[in-house]
Amino acid sequence: MSKYILNRLLILVFVVWIIITVTFGFLHSIPGGPFDREKNIPEEVKRNIEARYRLNDPLYKQYLDYLLNIIRLDLGPSYKYIGRSVNDLILEGFPRSALIGFLSILISLSLGIPLGSYCALKQNRWQDHFLMLTAIVGVSVPSFILASILMYFFSLKLKIFPATGWGTFKHLILPSLSLSSFSIAYIIRLIRSSMLDVLSQDYIKTAYSKGLATRTVVLKHALKNAIFPIVTYLGPLTAGILTGSFVIEKIFSIPGLGRMLVVSIGNRDYTATLGITLFYSVLLVSFNSLVDIVYMILDPRVRLSKKQMI
Repeated sequence: MSKYILNRLLILVFVVWIIITVTFGFLHSIPGGPFDREKNIPEEVKRNIEARYRLNDPLYKQYLDYLLNIIRLDLGPSYKYIGRSVNDLILEGFPRSALIGFLSILISLSLGIPLGSYCALKQNRWQDHFLMLTAIVGVSVPSFILASILMYFFSLKLKIFPATGWGTFKHLILPSLSLSSFSIAYIIRLIRSSMLDVLSQDYIKTAYSKGLATRTVVLKHALKNAIFPIVTYLGPLTAGILTGSFVIEKIFSIPGLGRMLVVSIGNRDYTATLGITLFYSVLLVSFNSLVDIVYMILDPRVRLSKKQMI
């Protein structure tokens, strides 16, 4: 187990380095710079600003300096948020994004698992067909389209929830529902398929033959085995919700980290874009590795092969 964890850590470092290198190269390959959009700025002043931030250094030196700063956990100053570091931006914006993401995951699991189990129990009946049709729609409709629909009906027409902003629990409802729509639909289909497979096993038939109630069989015997695919899906689920929050935060004007990333890209804020991308990369790769380890602990049937240990 310890060797596997060490292997995952090494892979994490390598993947993050690749992401940093690709992002750094991509940002600096685009013509222009972070201060080119400033109007009526004298050329001498512009050169002084670039010298202050070392933007006139050779590209390889900027790259090496940035890697050294990352080792010191210093993501550098923001070019557009004057007087603030990228570390400060992350500490300010991520808790808001994380709160919306946590609620979205909670909604996805709370609705997806029961509804998927219900579909399996009502296989080929109208309830099953209706929920599966709804799931197909949920998978097909992009989150930003659903966000616009929810905003139109619940904010503009019914005036139940605020359309934009941040500050109260009501501001979290529509963004969380928009983010969770795809994952709810996917979990319904995933748990339905897994539950149908489990319900066909001999030990489930034995449990029914002993006279156990359907609720007891499903909750105590079937669901705990059918839930393993959901554990595996938690990594991609988190990734999808966090990356999806970029657009959702922009639509609902939420001052989260996703919105900051979108603004930073538009403003050519190199350090903010690199820092936030690095932060999300470490978070997502770490979470995927954690899910793999938890899956191994929960399912004793999983054994590491020699290929996995390499």
